[in-house]
Amino acid sequence: MALIVTEKWSNPQSAVQSDDKGQMESDATRVFQMVADSVNYTPVSARYEAMAQGYIPRPGSPHPSDVFLICRQVECNKTAPFFFEVSARYNKSGGDDSDPSLQPPEIEWDFVVTEESIDQDALNKPIHTRLGESFDPPITRPYADLFLRVSKNVVSFNPSTASLFMHRVNKDPFLGFPAGTLLIEEFKATSVITQNLTPYWRRTIGIHVRRGAPNTTDDKAWWRRIRAEGFVVRQVGIPIEADGVIPTTRARDEDGEIAAKPVLHSKLTGFVIRDPAKAEWYEFQIYPTIDFSPLNFL
Repeated sequence: MALIVTEKWSNPQSAVQSDDKGQMESDATRVFQMVADSVNYTPVSARYEAMAQGYIPRPGSPHPSDVFLICRQVECNKTAPFFFEVSARYNKSGGDDSDPSLQPPEIEWDFVVTEESIDQDALNKPIHTRLGESFDPPITRPYADLFLRVSKNVVSFNPSTASLFMHRVNKDPFLGFPAGTLLIEEFKATSVITQNLTPYWRRTIGIHVRRGAPNTTDDKAWWRRIRAEGFVVRQVGIPIEADGVIPTTRARDEDGEIAAKPVLHSKLTGFVIRDPAKAEWYEFQIYPTIDFSPLNFL
């Protein structure tokens, strides 16, 4: 057995009214026509089969034009041996106050404290021994960064969209913070259905704020920084080859012996740097950037 279902567009109904307390109530009705291929269909069996196939709405489902209009009743009447008419009635009460997505967001400020290795002291001087050696393991210090968490009710949630923003850095200024300083570290959502069957999502986004990173600019706040040193350096007196290959050799210490510890070098030329106070650092971008404005954050 099978059903052919068509929604009637000639007489959809919608109304808005106010109750005794001044609260706005709105409702709507959708009407469907069903044609069966057997006279054995009853209003009950036809209704359940049409619901199961998704041809007609179920009680509790939202209206296609307004997700806060909720289907409360589905009525099926047999008008002829092979014909049925279905009325789906929707209702939303309480006016705009009953719309969860219009509720203000919940904003929480906190600090994230992390223990991180450092290569310079508070005066921006390289940290090393009197003989110019780095410490292994390196010295660490606690960093306290701002953390902003915003929880907000939204009509819909797309996990694929969330994955595009997770572990991304702001490409442009956002919420008064410069580009490059905000990293999304939390992005989650919980489906909620209220007592009046109004569905929505409780979305939470957590942003880690980093500013004032040593010897760099805000736009590189989330870049990784590492001292330019190693066991290979550029050879002196030999020009760079035509194909751009830099001639290298094993690094040697001040006595001309093969170095037993990493040797500083210039990140531009690759030549040895003997003065630890003139150490240089590489910076690497490890997080992609993205425009945060489509998030509808607040």
